[in-house]
Amino acid sequence: MSPEAAHYLTYAFPTVPTLKENLDGGGLAAAIAREFQGNENSAKAINILSPDDESVKLPDHNLNVFAVDKELVSNEDRFGVWFVDQWVVFHPQAYISGGGYENDVLRILFQGGEYNAPVGTLARAVEHVKKFGFSARNKKAQDIFADRFDRQIAAIPSYSIINWQDYMFISSMRRHATELREKGCWQSYHHHVTIPEELPEFSQGIEFLKAVSLMDRVYVHTDIYAERLENHLQGLNLNIPEIKRFDLGIDTISIERRLREITGDNYKEAAEYKGLRREHQEVIDEIVKTQDTKTHRYLVIDRADEGKGPTVVLDAMNQFLSTLSLVEQANFKFYFVVPQLDWGEVIFSPKHNYTSFLRKKLVEMKQKYPNVLYYMPGIPPALIPLVQRDAHVITGGIQDGLCLSPLEGLKVNALTNHNRNGIIGMGTGFAMQTMLIEQHCNLVSFVRQGNVEEMALAIKTLAKAESNDSNGVGLKTRQLVNEVIDKRTDSVIVYP
Repeated sequence: MSPEAAHYLTYAFPTVPTLKENLDGGGLAAAIAREFQGNENSAKAINILSPDDESVKLPDHNLNVFAVDKELVSNEDRFGVWFVDQWVVFHPQAYISGGGYENDVLRILFQGGEYNAPVGTLARAVEHVKKFGFSARNKKAQDIFADRFDRQIAAIPSYSIINWQDYMFISSMRRHATELREKGCWQSYHHHVTIPEELPEFSQGIEFLKAVSLMDRVYVHTDIYAERLENHLQGLNLNIPEIKRFDLGIDTISIERRLREITGDNYKEAAEYKGLRREHQEVIDEIVKTQDTKTHRYLVIDRADEGKGPTVVLDAMNQFLSTLSLVEQANFKFYFVVPQLDWGEVIFSPKHNYTSFLRKKLVEMKQKYPNVLYYMPGIPPALIPLVQRDAHVITGGIQDGLCLSPLEGLKVNALTNHNRNGIIGMGTGFAMQTMLIEQHCNLVSFVRQGNVEEMALAIKTLAKAESNDSNGVGLKTRQLVNEVIDKRTDSVIVYP
């Protein structure tokens, strides 16, 4: 099968707005959209099947977006299935003892439910999904979503290439993979989260494994994930497709453009800044004001997510600052930009409990360190490179499939030639893969996930290094960007 074959790609979220709005969707959506827009020289168009309001042809980019069928009944529960239930399934280390959180935090995560299994055990996590999950109250949520794609998938021509994108399509894959193979189609699957060791302990994990066993090729973020996936499939006596690692990269083109367009001199004129609430504008003002000073600056841009672990960063910050005098503390700034702080009161869930816990901890730490800690619940993507400039980036990294945000921050500081680096938890896919190469292990501070003491020491070490060595930290950052981050350019548009 050649690249001239018809090429189809599924995506679980609206694609057209991201393509039309200059790729300012942020995160994975922007990374994928950039690839779509780089398709001008392909012999055949990429056909995207997505839940958009309209079908759109973009001939300048050799792209077609086919809107799948409209939602006939409200199906908001699918988001709970994807980002609450299956988040536990794919990130179990965030919910069990020894995974990164102490039991007092795990008790908070599971507040609101009556369990038979003890707190901190894998059995508690399994019991939660089975008893309290969104899928428990609405068993049809994933099937209703899959129904919307049926008509477009049935219309895919014989001998086409199909790229399934992420676990949101488990039901569609199980429903259509065999018939597509009988039509001579070649199918790949890209997995954008983790492959945990505990996956087969969950019924939804087994359903996932059955789905990927129907593929011709499966892509995962790390060599460790690839090995685990093969072992899981073998243990269940399922077919083992070809399994490959793919090194998804950041959207460097958008980062460079945003750095040029929005600067410390003109950011207040940007529509994205003007659209913020005044208290959030003040956080941006504070961030910009301290850039290019001798202040030790640290930045967290992460979701309010148990796997990301922003509360661990807060604990490490507190432990470090408590060793300093008030005069010394004044030389430090910690900025937290944490989307989803207003997670709705939709249903009892660990994610809602964690978000509430994080919000409370941020308020407490702000009261304790009023001129050191600043936070806001999200930021327009166009402003992200502005705030990443001249700051050490941190992520708790309890268990995270890849972690793109810190890589973007490291790239920004390499581009702007700042003497800043980062701290990344070892539970991230990026840390797992990068640490396999000895010469790359010390180019950023990798710390054991959930280890507050190690992270506090890393904060101290970075501050000391930038004070004593005017360029050494920056040299490490640029080496990491040149030798690792810039080389992460694998495409989700793949061929047999």
